[in-house]
Amino acid sequence: MLAYRDLSQSAENLFCFDVTELRGYMRKSTAWRQQAQEWLQAEKIRLPARVLVVRFARLERAYWTEIFYYFEPREFSSGSPGQQVQAAAQWAEELAPVVRAGVEIRGP
Repeated sequence: MLAYRDLSQSAENLFCFDVTELRGYMRKSTAWRQQAQEWLQAEKIRLPARVLVVRFARLERAYWTEIFYYFEPREFSSGSPGQQVQAAAQWAEELAPVVRAGVEIRGP
């Protein structure tokens, strides 16, 4: 984990985000990802060797929700890997209230 922020409101409403790095995304895919990988190859779409993953997680009682965003690091910054992670964490910090509001909406 490269960055982490706990935005929990209480022990009964836990909410956080983290930023991690993933190398070789979809390299050893199974199930639907294998089909996606085949489609990417057929369309000659190359995935970056390294991606930053921003994961939002919420736990309220027995309900666990995770939302993942995958980015090519250069989308955040053309600087060093550390600057890219910092920029991703800042983006997540700014987006956190919107994500929290979205995951608080109960389904059918």
